[in-house]
Amino acid sequence: VLFLKNFLSFYGIQIEEGAVVRAVYHQGFPHPKHAFIQNGIAQQFASEQQSLTAEDMTSSMAFLYPNGTTLSVESPSFTLLSSGSTSYPVDCPVAAAWEAT
Repeated sequence: VLFLKNFLSFYGIQIEEGAVVRAVYHQGFPHPKHAFIQNGIAQQFASEQQSLTAEDMTSSMAFLYPNGTTLSVESPSFTLLSSGSTSYPVDCPVAAAWEAT
């Protein structure tokens, strides 16, 4: 774990201590640490063949984030996915990326 933290810190990403927990019950995922996130898109994704509006993206993409933690993201990295509004902590980064310039 220490190696991973040191590796990610070079890119401006740090792993936080707390866990992401579901604040809203969802049938099929009985444990509160299995967060089903429906509105956690922070960075818009679209392929060259498909151009979706922001409303289509947030309503069409959902993901399960089991036993996950949050991240601290600093430049030059950027947030891809967040914990959304139905999980606690609200709208914290859970996936990040770094792009070389």
